[in-house]
Formats: sequence, C-alpha cells, structure tokens
Amino acid sequence: MVCHGRLTSSVYGHVIAPLALPTTMDSLDALRAVLPLTVPIPSPVNNTSLLNPKDISREEDLLRNPGSLQAWWTAIQTAKEQAIATQKNQAMGNPLLGPLASPIARTNLQRLTYLFESALVHFPTSYKLWKAYLSMRTYYVLGKATKQKRAGARKKYAMMKEMMEEDEFDAESWEGGLNGVVGWEEWKALVGVYERALMWLPTMPRIWLNYVTIFNHPNLPPAFSKTHVRRTYDRALRTLPPSLHNRIWPRYLLWAEHAGGPTTVAVYRRYISVDPSMTEHYTKLLIEMKRPLEAAKLLLSLARRAARGEYESPEGKSPYMLLGEWLDVVEAWAEDVGLDPDEIKPEEPEKKAEEKVESVSSTGTLIRLAGPMVPANSTGKPVETRPYDPDEDPTNPQKLNVERIIKKDGLDVYKDQAGRLWTGLATYWIKRGEFDRATETFEMGMAGVLTIRDFTQIFDAYAEFCETLISALMDELASPEDDEDTAETEAELDTRMRAFEKLMDRRPFLVNDVLLRRNPNDIQEWEKRVALWGADDEKA
Repeated sequence: MVCHGRLTSSVYGHVIAPLALPTTMDSLDALRAVLPLTVPIPSPVNNTSLLNPKDISREEDLLRNPGSLQAWWTAIQTAKEQAIATQKNQAMGNPLLGPLASPIARTNLQRLTYLFESALVHFPTSYKLWKAYLSMRTYYVLGKATKQKRAGARKKYAMMKEMMEEDEFDAESWEGGLNGVVGWEEWKALVGVYERALMWLPTMPRIWLNYVTIFNHPNLPPAFSKTHVRRTYDRALRTLPPSLHNRIWPRYLLWAEHAGGPTTVAVYRRYISVDPSMTEHYTKLLIEMKRPLEAAKLLLSLARRAARGEYESPEGKSPYMLLGEWLDVVEAWAEDVGLDPDEIKPEEPEKKAEEKVESVSSTGTLIRLAGPMVPANSTGKPVETRPYDPDEDPTNPQKLNVERIIKKDGLDVYKDQAGRLWTGLATYWIKRGEFDRATETFEMGMAGVLTIRDFTQIFDAYAEFCETLISALMDELASPEDDEDTAETEAELDTRMRAFEKLMDRRPFLVNDVLLRRNPNDIQEWEKRVALWGADDEKA
C-alpha cells in the first residue's frame, strides 16, 4: 500500500466504513451514513479498498516518476476507463443519491479523487488536471449534463441581450443528481474543490463559468444563499480582466433575473451604469416586479438622452417612442408614479444667475474671475455637465410631476404628435380620480392640436370618458343608498349629460378650429365657419 505526498498525513488516520447501502426502505439517516465520500480526501491510509494488487506496479511507477505529468495522466485515464466499464451495467439504487446510488460508483469516486489529489500535489497549477478533476467531481454530484444542440455558430460581437438569449439556450440541464439535503457534505466539498482550483488558477474563465453553473442545479442545497452566489460572480468580475467580463455578465444577469427581488435590482443597476443598452429590458423586469417608479424614471432618462442624441435604442426606438413607453407606465401606475395634486408646487420662472465680472486694473488680482468654475478634460476643453435631476434618478423615491414633464418634454417638443400626449395626461388624471382635471386636459388638448389626427384621438377619448362616467352615475342611481346622495348624483348626472350633448354639438366647430389654426388664410374653411353658424348673423 503506497501513498503520495501530503496524502500520508495523520489527518486521514481514521478508517472509512464499507460502502454498503440498505436495500429496504431507506431512512434519511441511513442515506446520510453513506456520505461523505471525499471528506476527508480518500487515501489508502483511511480506506484500504482504494488499492488492489493490480495497482502496485502503477503506484511504484508513480513513486519513481512523481514529476512526470504524463505518467499521472495515463494512470488517471486508465482509472477513468475502468470506472466507466464497471459502472455501465450497474443497477441504480436510491434516486436521492443520484450518480452515487451504487456501491461501485462510490468506490470509483474515491479512487479517482485519490489519484487526482495526489497528482495535484505535484502539479497544482496544471489547468489540464484541474479541469478534468472538476469535471469528474461535478458529474458525481450534479449528474449527467445534457445540452441542446445549437444550429450555426455564435456571434463574435453580439449585444448583451443576444448573448443572454444564447446562454439561456445553451444552459445545461442534468439527469439525476445528488439530493441537496442528503448529500450536503458532498455538495460543500465540490464547492471547496472549485475554490481551491481558483486559488491556483484565478484567471481561467472556464473554471469560473463551470463553477457558477452548479448554482443553477435544481438540487442545489438551500444553504448556498443568493448572497454567496452573487459574491462569487462579483469575485469573478474583480479577478478576470475586463476583456473577459462579457463571458461572465450574461450568466450573471440571467441568474439575477431568476433570483428576483432586490438581487435583480442590485445586479442590473451595476450593469446599466456601464452599459445602458440593457436599460429597456431592465424596465420590463421592474414592471413585472411592481417597481413602476424606478422604471418610469429610467424610461424618462432614456427619452431625454435620446432626444439629445446621447442614447441610441438597441431596438431602434425613437425618442418619441421611448416617451410613449414612459407614458404607458404612468397611465398604468398613476398612484405609484405621480405626485399627489396637493403636493404639486406652482412653477417658478427660471432665474439666471447674475455674473459679476471684475474690471481690468493694475492693482487687482492676477486672474480675472467671471462666473463659476467650469470642469475641463485632460486637453483643457470644457466638459458638459448637467445638474442633478431627481426625476432621472431611479434610486430617489421622489415621485414625478407628470403634467410638467408631459408639457416640457412632450408637448413643447412634439407639437405635431400631441394627441397621444394629451390623452395620456388625461388618462393619468382619470386614474387618480381627478375628473375635473381630466376634463380641463381634454379641452386644452382640443384647443391646441394642429392636426385632425390628433384632434380625433383626443375627441374620441374625451367622448368615451364622458360616456363611461355617465354610465357609472346611472348605475349608481339604480341602487341608491341615501336620498341626499341620490339628489347629488342626479344633479351631477344632468350636468354631465348636458356637457356631453354640448360636446357633440361642438364637434364641427372644433374641427374647423383645428384647420384654421393650421392655416388661418384658408378661405374655404372660413366659409365653412360662416355656414356652421347658420342663422346666427351676429356670430357669422
């Protein structure tokens, strides 16, 4: 019986019991008694079944040539082939043990672990040995990996979203696997082996990728918390050079999406601070997580940056389309995104700071100061900086002044596409129960648009709002609860119905107003205006 290097240490002095598995109804304690198999590291000192007479010549050869990587590799490959041959026709036992259900498989794991650990004592920085060792240990814990076949080659310079889709398609699945509760010690030992490998080979991205893959296994013990996984990804990003980060981030973002909650927010905030191309995708996740305020602020920031030419949507969306998506969020989550009407402060005119410029004099300072200091880059050219805006800061809990934003970023910029903006603002007020403000918004919209398309959009939404409100009041009258409330409801219903009838009568005049605003010199429209008044000579 021969041992190698550190494996003869007294820490492995106790003897492991024979690997017999109960054949009757196994209890949890009986299954746990079979494990762990690799803690402590198996050696002939603590397990005499690892060697047989046929292995004596191999052990003697390795003792004579401990520095020959080829000798170790040949011995390992021979042991692997023998393990495959002996396990091929073995009947599986309890499925909770996965690949370790048969006694032969458990013995083979210990024999291979003994050989790999002995070889790594002499070659601790061998990527070839570590990769094969980790692959073997992973198989006995996670089970047989299955992967879908990809048609075609992977893009060399792909966007992050495409890389995430490819990684999700290529994600491994497993057949079997060791139960995380029964095999907790083996799972923990597997993680320990990966940590040791990364201690010797910290800049190998394949080892990092294989390591984080095990955290996607369905049998992963719950003791491996989200915090541990997140810190592992963070260590990978800190250790690997920036040129290899695009191999880590797709899996990191995918894992963060599946983790959900604050983990998704923390990871995505870090990524979009470097690459804003994933911001639009992140806003969709925020809506699913019911965090509409943060999503609205991100979309507003994208719309403003796109309007300034500082952002280009990876999906080809225009600044107006991004503003429309922001408006969709505002409409759907009016209470969560917008300020309460009582909290809205009146607009104050912007005051320009008066700059005091010193006059030239022989007794004054050497440098003449004029205005505040301006930041500059390394070449001396001024750098454009923008003041802090809480409306664009997703970490700021302050809600938005929706009406001011729509007028400033929408109506003042997109004058020929104002219909959607006016109806969106009116819908926002309707969702908040501010029906009078909604009515004022509709009226202002019809009085300000320049195209028939925008007018039709606003008028149809206005008419639908009036009909819905009248219908709700009639339903309320159908089941009265109090005489006083009934009288008030009837009065309001009469007022709303008169306003609706008046709106329908005003439609031809409103359409004519739109056409005249667009072209005040159109004689035909003025003639139509006169005809609309008919017998009213004074108005005509």
